Amino acid sequence: MDNSSNSVPASIEEAADILIEALSREELDAIKNMNEDDLLGLHMNLGQGIRNSMGLWGDNKALLRSCGSEDMHPDNASSAIVKFLWLKIRHKR
Repeated sequence: MDNSSNSVPASIEEAADILIEALSREELDAIKNMNEDDLLGLHMNLGQGIRNSMGLWGDNKALLRSCGSEDMHPDNASSAIVKFLWLKIRHKR
């Protein structure tokens, strides 16, 4: 996942919308059909892309706050974004 515009989302909602645009229909369907417990399996690939491209290792305090806390660890924030994405596509599509 490349964030070529150099802008990072300021909210968990924006982060999920970026992912919906960036991921293929097949990837979104696979995530949608996962059980909640299986989302942890996305930590190393999708989660890493989120952490690296959305400023979670840097100073994106707005996104961290939106995920739960400005002091939240980037791993936990990316997990929150993945879960939010999962909930959104399960209710939207």
